[in-house]
Amino acid sequence: MCTSSVRRFVRAAFVTAFIALPVLASAQDATITGTVTDTTGGVLPGVTVTVVNEASGITFESVTDERGVFRMPARIGNYRVTATLTGFTDVVRTGLPVAVGQVVTINLQMAPSGLQESVTVTGEAPLLDVTSSSLGTNISQAQMEELPLNGRNWQDLGMLALGNRVNGVGTNEIAAEGAGTYQVNVDGQQVTYWGGGLGNVQPRFSRDAIAEFEFIANRFDATQGRSQGIQINAVTKGGTNNYLGTFGGYFRDDSLNAADKIVNRVLPYSNQQLSTTHGGPLIRDRFHYFANYEFEREPWTTVFTTPYPAFNLEFTEPRKEHKSGLRLDYQFNPNLRATVRGSMWQNDQRLDQAFSATGTNHPSFLVQTYRDSDQVQLALTQVLGSRAVNDFKTGYVGIRNRESSRVPWENHPAARTDGITNGSPIITMNGFRFGPPGSVPQEIQEGKWSFRNDFTISVNKAGRHDFKLGGEYIKNSWWLMICRDCTGIYDAQGGATPSAATLQQLFPTWNDPDSWNLNALNPIIRRYTQGIGDFTFSVDRHVAAGWVQDDWQVSSNLTFNLGLRYDVALNGFGEDYEFQPWLNGGRPNDTNNIQPRFGFAYRLGDQTVLRGGIGKYFGEVTDQSAHGTVSWRNIVGVEILNDGRPDFASNPFNGPQPTYDQLVLRTCWDQKVNQGGARPGCIRRTVGNNLSSPNSQYPHSWQGSIGFQRQLSNSMAVEADYIYWASAHNVIGNVNINQSFNPATGVPNPTTNVALLPFPEWGNVAMRNHTLGYDSKNHSVQVGLTKRFSNRWQASASYLWVRDYARDTPPLLPDLPGIPEARNCTYPVTWTADRSRWVCDVPVNFRAFGVPIYDEEWYVTGHQVHRATFNAIYELPYGMQVSGLYFYGDNGKETTTSGVDVLAVGGVVANRTRRDLSVIPRYNFDRKDLHRVDVRFSRRFSLNGRFSVEPLVEVFNVFNRANFNTWNLNESNSNFGQPQQGAGGNSGAGGTAFQPRVIQLGFRATF
Repeated sequence: MCTSSVRRFVRAAFVTAFIALPVLASAQDATITGTVTDTTGGVLPGVTVTVVNEASGITFESVTDERGVFRMPARIGNYRVTATLTGFTDVVRTGLPVAVGQVVTINLQMAPSGLQESVTVTGEAPLLDVTSSSLGTNISQAQMEELPLNGRNWQDLGMLALGNRVNGVGTNEIAAEGAGTYQVNVDGQQVTYWGGGLGNVQPRFSRDAIAEFEFIANRFDATQGRSQGIQINAVTKGGTNNYLGTFGGYFRDDSLNAADKIVNRVLPYSNQQLSTTHGGPLIRDRFHYFANYEFEREPWTTVFTTPYPAFNLEFTEPRKEHKSGLRLDYQFNPNLRATVRGSMWQNDQRLDQAFSATGTNHPSFLVQTYRDSDQVQLALTQVLGSRAVNDFKTGYVGIRNRESSRVPWENHPAARTDGITNGSPIITMNGFRFGPPGSVPQEIQEGKWSFRNDFTISVNKAGRHDFKLGGEYIKNSWWLMICRDCTGIYDAQGGATPSAATLQQLFPTWNDPDSWNLNALNPIIRRYTQGIGDFTFSVDRHVAAGWVQDDWQVSSNLTFNLGLRYDVALNGFGEDYEFQPWLNGGRPNDTNNIQPRFGFAYRLGDQTVLRGGIGKYFGEVTDQSAHGTVSWRNIVGVEILNDGRPDFASNPFNGPQPTYDQLVLRTCWDQKVNQGGARPGCIRRTVGNNLSSPNSQYPHSWQGSIGFQRQLSNSMAVEADYIYWASAHNVIGNVNINQSFNPATGVPNPTTNVALLPFPEWGNVAMRNHTLGYDSKNHSVQVGLTKRFSNRWQASASYLWVRDYARDTPPLLPDLPGIPEARNCTYPVTWTADRSRWVCDVPVNFRAFGVPIYDEEWYVTGHQVHRATFNAIYELPYGMQVSGLYFYGDNGKETTTSGVDVLAVGGVVANRTRRDLSVIPRYNFDRKDLHRVDVRFSRRFSLNGRFSVEPLVEVFNVFNRANFNTWNLNESNSNFGQPQQGAGGNSGAGGTAFQPRVIQLGFRATF
């Protein structure tokens, strides 16, 4: 499909969404369906079925069709279902719980009229899902409110879900791993942040604003997409017919904490969270509101544990966070309702916990950030007769991320041209590094408008078909200011790192780069890299999708889930932008994203369901390829080799820093193509990162599963599933395409040898290449046990076994428009025997190195194999309650790095080649198992009919287990093999999951 055709499809999908919209109308959280029969088992058409939310009074009505079936949308909560038909006794079913994403089947039987006017039935719906084959877990409102939760991030509870593979939510606040493998949806609105490298910029919501959420780990239906693996569907709380407010306070303090397991002392720490909510009726049974606000203050401490005592500084700064929201629900009539929701989030960190202290970084690595998000959504639902429902949603999500260095620097190289006055030079040595993270300072603003329509209709033909047809359009816009190599980067890996005493003398003041004696490093500096130009730019992406889903109930025992989805994104990889000689503008978009999905659910009697299926799922990508491409067009990144001058480090340009226009004229490439040929002394242009590949395409996965559910009793069920997952065309990362290889040894030629570069006019050219085919796969078995609340307690448990495989893609040149030799390359670049020209059709022996540098055969990864969780809530007498959870993970294995580049080749070879030329085996470092027990105890005191207060105490990591997330894996560092601060300390890179024992005191009042 050509780009113009795709654009027409986007416009058509946008218009169709509004043509199909019969009314302005909330997101469909769940569905209530069932069959009404008489006492002989015959179906009863024409029965009026009314469902009423027992808390809010919101009502929906439907009429059974010729098969006696009714179906209608519902918000989460408990419902009263009433069936009425002339000549029959009314049937009332009360206390029916409905959770997010569920299709609740409730069958009713009606008797002829007699002396009794109505029959009231109590009891909960079956635990089995007899119509769906998707693998999901509901985190209930009781779990949301009553389980211990360090930090009160509701997404932490997603770690309890079946199929979840993460050991800690960490600073990105998402209970999933890997870009493109998940989507977060709140009230049906996609809120996932796709700017930059994801990181910890995801918008956040108060725990007290989320009613419950669904974690789908595998094989969601065709109505959801842009994820290779996981969908997280959350619904916010709404008002009821009773005015109800809450106010809570939660407090942690270092006086109650155990010693940090890395620095072996109690770190300064305190955290205060205050949260309040209020909701109720504006018009009883019709118009309700719910509002929330939460404030958090956390002075946070990070400690450097480097081999250099003068650099081992301790920093404590506050983090302040605000979360707020308002939801309005209005019911026009029993068939039409509307929801408007708005939310805001602000996070101010003087010390960004994502860039905490480590053993291999200088304190100049520290970053401060400010992040915020605002959202608004309109959602409307209309029931159209007894067969159809229409949902329409539109909204806006804005997310901003601003990062700056903690080091002020008035003489920053970009101070005069771009007004940047924070940061420091980046200096990479063997085993140690100075300077901020690569592109700091930076600011990324993402805004997206979304429009979505879902139309559901039921048809009785060869069984019963519940069709879902829909379309969606999202306009993504990014405004960015990214310091691409603007601080200046020194490669100082040309020799041994100076002694501790010398290095500390050369860098006397951690936050004053002008005091650093850089010229003393000239003997080991190999090159200097810097970006000069305009660091501000913008990128747009147009996203559209269409789908059809047919849940075909062939018989009372068998249901097929048949789906087909199509996704397309225009300019997702910067296809609109030209950057010669690497990219043409107006490149074709990736439009071949058709996704068939098939599943089945087969009921074996009343207690067991067999389920399974297979499907294709395309993931999302960040804007990095697009914004990287457009930014490097406006920036000249230059690489200057050390020419031996005694002032090279302090004066790399051997004179005043040139302007962008001056620098372009001095580049070898411009001189070659525009000035008659490259002249001696010309400067080689570089691309530091994130250049899009002309062969870019959206990654996808195939997912398959087979398993069963078994109801053991009215309140208990077990489930088990085998799952297969395979993924293709994933982004490898930044691969230097300006490199050649020795075909006999498989080792890259030194990048300092310009004569052996395929593009000698250029330095490093870092391109976001994609794998050529399937690059990762896994087999897993997951087992879950659920005991819903009865006899004063509830519990659930999960176990996951995973065997993960991967294979490598060699660094092949893509089809480069300005370089005829780069066409249909089948092997990496090598040189002919006479060194007269380079070629890319000669095999390279990557196994000659001793271990495969690039292993194109499948190998087992270091991903953890075993993971288990358990959680329970128990109601004690006198208003007391105890709850807790247990988490175990074997934590997997990692590959250490050499910390040196003895062959001057960089990349994989440098990382795995020790100083003595021995090769580091893959996954040679066994990470320590994780065990964590958290408990919570509370006592509710009712002061009158409307006011109560509940003091509580929570203990996290009760047994003070030393759990760690990251280790120093640099073999050249004297702290090699030791856990890093931030992994087991207070918060930090490892998040709250890896803290020592922490006690939280709190209270929750209701009024």
